[in-house]
Amino acid sequence: MAIQQNASAPYVDLPNATDFHDLSQAGNGLPDDVKSKLWSALVTRDAQEKNIFRDFKGDEGGNKPITTKRDLSAGGSDYVTFTTTTPIRGQGVIGEQQLKGNTDRLRFGSFGVQVDLIRHAVSYTQILKLLRFTGQTVDQLSAEVMADWAARKEQDDCMVTLRNSALEVAENGGGPNVVSVLGKQFLGDADPSDINNEGDTISTDFLEVTKQRLIGQGAKPMSLDTDLSGADIPQYLFFGGDSVVRPLKADTTYEDALIYAQNRGNDNPNFKGTYPVWDNNMIHIHNLVIDTAQGRQGSPLSPRAYLGGDIPSIHIDALWNIRGGGAAYGASDEELDYFANFTGFPWLLITTDIMTPPTPVQNAQKHYMTAYDLNTGNFQVFEYTRACFNNYLKGNTVEEAKLVGHGGRNDTTALTSGNASEIKAGAIIYQSNKNGIPLEFGLHMGANALYYAMGSLENEPIYHYDDFANASNQAHLTATGVQSVRGLATYKDTIGRTPNYLLTVQTAVIPGVHLS
Repeated sequence: MAIQQNASAPYVDLPNATDFHDLSQAGNGLPDDVKSKLWSALVTRDAQEKNIFRDFKGDEGGNKPITTKRDLSAGGSDYVTFTTTTPIRGQGVIGEQQLKGNTDRLRFGSFGVQVDLIRHAVSYTQILKLLRFTGQTVDQLSAEVMADWAARKEQDDCMVTLRNSALEVAENGGGPNVVSVLGKQFLGDADPSDINNEGDTISTDFLEVTKQRLIGQGAKPMSLDTDLSGADIPQYLFFGGDSVVRPLKADTTYEDALIYAQNRGNDNPNFKGTYPVWDNNMIHIHNLVIDTAQGRQGSPLSPRAYLGGDIPSIHIDALWNIRGGGAAYGASDEELDYFANFTGFPWLLITTDIMTPPTPVQNAQKHYMTAYDLNTGNFQVFEYTRACFNNYLKGNTVEEAKLVGHGGRNDTTALTSGNASEIKAGAIIYQSNKNGIPLEFGLHMGANALYYAMGSLENEPIYHYDDFANASNQAHLTATGVQSVRGLATYKDTIGRTPNYLLTVQTAVIPGVHLS
């Protein structure tokens, strides 16, 4: 017997079913929480399947780059505690020397990952319920878009935590976790002095060098293979966008290995588009699909934004307000996060990110982005600081960015003339150095690079109903969303290091972008 909707409950849109009778009330009703449980399970499952880090997450002891731990008692602004141990050294005792009183002791370190409540929702009116243009019910559609959001937000949170943790240390004069493609230490400015041309891309040599840096700083490998002699060979993961990893295909050493050391025929990686292991480094890419979303594009490792309106010509010394996605938006659209993936944007992970203003060093740090017209080949380079994002909610505007350069195939306007060429609608904006060269990030990771703490809620469904409702208790305005309690932090050992990952900086190959 098909389950009928409980007329006293809020709008429920479930397909007919015959295998939930044990959950019904008196055999002909549906408990109020069944829809919530099923919808939440669907969102959680889909979010996990769509997350690009799904194969690199695991519980403590699993030797995955992202270590997860759940504390069901943790709520907003609580901490989930992770414990680390220190290896034992010492000389021991020999002969008849008494061991009593000469034992070593277990040394523990611990750090807490702060968790907080994060929520988001999608709203619609009852008119949408009458339009089955997607072939889905409203509940199915809302569950799908919220699963997409949950997966995208989770993977972006992972990337931005690792990226920003490394860059913030670099901004204060350190930077042991950041290295440019040419091997020099990166000092926080998004304009590494040693990256000067479009050919400064990753190579097999670079992967070998960064692996040795990981080993040298004590990074824990994901696994240990052995060679014919029985020697241990540690395995690490290199993760980046396709625009970062693609130049490996042009590396003659890598190319020769694909041709002569891999399968012949259609299974060869050249035909399948895969990236085989190199020096026991697993190479994993994420493809950047530019969609129609009104907000950030790319990823925190490969930032992108798009312009939907013309930028007028302006004197080079003037201050610019760059609006992604168009030149005219209402107040509600100011919250669209077009530039959230760019360095300097105050990403939100916990409440203190809102309450604590950025430090003067972070505010003054220079960053660069380039707007490139794919039709004409003209480009403009802008300098901005973290202070240019005057409000964490106003993500579609970079205020008072300074024009510092321009060029291109058809650009006949000299910088000294006081004018800059226009960038037309549809231009791509990417992270760059001051010369307009695209810069993107990669992650070279071992086990336990990032700790992911989960609290008492995970993708719990939330609802809001407003305006008048009909006799079936269907409100005119409905909002459906999810909320979770979670937090992220880079792993720290007992002496305060973050040894298990490196953030790499290199030139990217963006289709259609040619500066010379």
